[in-house]
Amino acid sequence: MAEKIINKEAFKSTMAKLWRCTSWIQFSEVGPNKFLIKFNSDQDMQRVVEGRPWAFYRWLLCLQAYDGSKSINEIVFNKEEFWLQVYDIPLSCMTQETRVQLGSYVGRVLKVHADDRGISWGKFLRIRVEVDITKALLRGTFLNVEGKMCWVPFKYERLQSICFKCGTIKHNHLACLTEVREDPQGGNPAITDVCQERNLASDRLDCKTVDKIDIQGAGG
Repeated sequence: MAEKIINKEAFKSTMAKLWRCTSWIQFSEVGPNKFLIKFNSDQDMQRVVEGRPWAFYRWLLCLQAYDGSKSINEIVFNKEEFWLQVYDIPLSCMTQETRVQLGSYVGRVLKVHADDRGISWGKFLRIRVEVDITKALLRGTFLNVEGKMCWVPFKYERLQSICFKCGTIKHNHLACLTEVREDPQGGNPAITDVCQERNLASDRLDCKTVDKIDIQGAGG
C-alpha cells in the first residue's frame, strides 16, 4: 500500500529475511508495486499467510491468493487480516456471542482467541478479523450493558501506518483527500470525508454520530 514506487530488490530481500522460509520463494514483478510470490513449500506459504499483517518500511503488505484464473488487474487489494484487541469489557460480557458481534462490527470474523476450554477472559478480547482497508478503522464503540453505556476501545495488532485525518491505512495524511471546512456558524470545523463514508470514532475527529451495540450480560 505504498504511495510511491518501492525498490523491488530491497522489497524482495527484506521480505525473504522476515519470512525465513525453509525453501525457495520467487518474486515476479507484475505491475507497479505488485508482485506475484511463489512458494516452493506449502508450509512456508501457510505460515506467511497466517502471520499477517506484514509491512515493508511501515507500508502495509496486502496479500491475496492467486490461482491464475484471473488477470492480475482483476485482483482487488482491499482486504487484510488483523488481530483485533477489545478492551474494558465486563467479564460477564466475554461470551462467544459478544466476541463474534464485536468482530463482525469491524470486519469478517475469522477466529476468536480462546483457551482449550473456549474461555477468553483476560485484559482484552482477541479476535481475528478481515478488514476492508479502504474504510476508516474504528477506534472503538459503545456497548449497552444492561442499560449502561460502556466505551470499549479497539487496538489493531501490528498496525504500521494510518491516516490520522480519515482513519484509513491505504495512504498517509499527506495524500488524504479529506477536507476540513470552517463552520459558517462559527463552531468547530466540519470534516468532509471524500475518501469513504464510514464514521470514525476518534479523539482527533469530532464525530457526533456514535454507533452502538446492545449487549446483555450473561446474568441478564
